[in-house]
Amino acid sequence: PPFSNFLRKGVLLSKSCGVGGRNVEWDYKLYFMAKVYVAGEDLSRADRVIKNLRKDGHTITYDWVVSINEGPSREKAKAELEGVRKADVFVHLWEHDQESARYEAGMAMGLAKPIIVSGKTDAFFFQLPNVFCVVSDDEIVEAVNKYLEK
Repeated sequence: PPFSNFLRKGVLLSKSCGVGGRNVEWDYKLYFMAKVYVAGEDLSRADRVIKNLRKDGHTITYDWVVSINEGPSREKAKAELEGVRKADVFVHLWEHDQESARYEAGMAMGLAKPIIVSGKTDAFFFQLPNVFCVVSDDEIVEAVNKYLEK
């Protein structure tokens, strides 16, 4: 499975140990979250999704939003490619007229990454078994978490 190195979200563990001659017990949860690459055109939309994913404990493999003002460069293109490669899950913020995010989505498809698409559900390539569509950006964090639970 793609997440074999992950524990399921919210695995409840119990621990018992002796402290000062007493046996103390407690429960705690382990959370191992996904490394995510977010592709899109709308900066405020991408920034909002990235913040929501981070707030839930996920790691962003490359935050292109913070470096957008640097302009295009070979180094930035390599960093974005490496971000897609390192991702456990690829999030595509679909918009009608976008170029870069489609290239990145193509890279993710070629690497057989699980892809969550927000904003469109009926495109031809979105029918692939590793593509999951959500109607709203508000559903992205839940979709990533559900995928981790598989």
